[in-house]
Amino acid sequence: MNFVSHYNHQNQIDLNYAGTSLAIIGIIFAIILFCSLRKKNNSLQASDEFLCFDTSNTLRGIAILFLIFGHLAIHCIDQEIFFEYAGKWGVIIFLYVSGVALCKRYDINNIKYTFIENRIIRLFYPYITTMLLFITLDYLLLRKTYSTTKIIQTLLFLHMRGAPNAAAWFVTYIIYLYTLFFLTSKMKLNKLNKILILFISIYLTSICIQEIGFLCPRFSIWVQYTSVFPLSVAIGIYYKKIHSILTRLNKFSEVLFYTMTILLALQYFTGKGNYFVSHLFDVAIYNKWINSLTPITLIISLVMFTFIADSLPWKQNMLIFLGKYSFEIFLIHVPFMVYYDFFLFRTPLYFYFYIYIAVVVLLSVLLKKTSSILNELTLRKLAIKGQKIAKIGLLLQPR
Repeated sequence: MNFVSHYNHQNQIDLNYAGTSLAIIGIIFAIILFCSLRKKNNSLQASDEFLCFDTSNTLRGIAILFLIFGHLAIHCIDQEIFFEYAGKWGVIIFLYVSGVALCKRYDINNIKYTFIENRIIRLFYPYITTMLLFITLDYLLLRKTYSTTKIIQTLLFLHMRGAPNAAAWFVTYIIYLYTLFFLTSKMKLNKLNKILILFISIYLTSICIQEIGFLCPRFSIWVQYTSVFPLSVAIGIYYKKIHSILTRLNKFSEVLFYTMTILLALQYFTGKGNYFVSHLFDVAIYNKWINSLTPITLIISLVMFTFIADSLPWKQNMLIFLGKYSFEIFLIHVPFMVYYDFFLFRTPLYFYFYIYIAVVVLLSVLLKKTSSILNELTLRKLAIKGQKIAKIGLLLQPR
């Protein structure tokens, strides 16, 4: 079967043709979304929950769609279009959901060592499987090889930007954030001070990346998301208080609440106000500090959207489904779009785009199911055995 590569902006799709096709894709997508609306079986009222399971998956579903459209715009379509920034929006949503969900589940007080263990187990097989797949496909289809050092780094979750999977930098980043979150939880400080420590740690990391020549070309993509995770952790820690404020605001005026949610999101998407603020400061200072704060309006909008989605009497099944498999889709979608595009270069784009989506989702479902089976057969058993050995060691210690 024929394929093309869009690597380094090869074989770009003409913008005029792509614009019409994207409009048709959008219309079809809107119809699918409408048809997949379902009434909640046990509707949770706004006073009962914040970022419930369905809302979490809905946001992840939105995020993965932003990533797909964003990467399509950047890598496959000639000339710049609005959706080129959608990949960044998707990453912010993923970080927001991760930060809030972690704090709701674990808080930030002396988290057990199994936290890191469980995170690695969740990521291990999907990540390793896809990396081995793409290293193999790069050799077979593109005749591209990698050094032993590069392969070892990649399999150890030290993935920088670029091939064999340009999107996998996020896995390294999220493991780093999880580690900082875990270490912060071990500190004997109050919650507010722990949040400050987390902020400082992540900002110091960004400064090091910008100032150290070896780190900058490899991890510079981390810098633009500096404020997102610690802000989300703070929201997760104080979500009950935040929820109470949102409840009062919503009761005061639903119209105002919805309007603020939309306007805050639009402020971030359009960048209005950022240009003005940037010229109040020295450019270098702006790039290092002020620019890292620009996602705040989107995060506030996400908090308000979370409240709305939790309290609505219906749910969006298609987005929930995509959210359920979002990590696997995240790992699979870029190489089959950029390095070996079997579908998107064909016409009509609006038809083959959905063929591409169907193939990526099918592979993601298979990857998730296979990974779950392998986890239960290997890593989970090893983890349980390790916990038993640790408990026996504690019992045998002299008192």
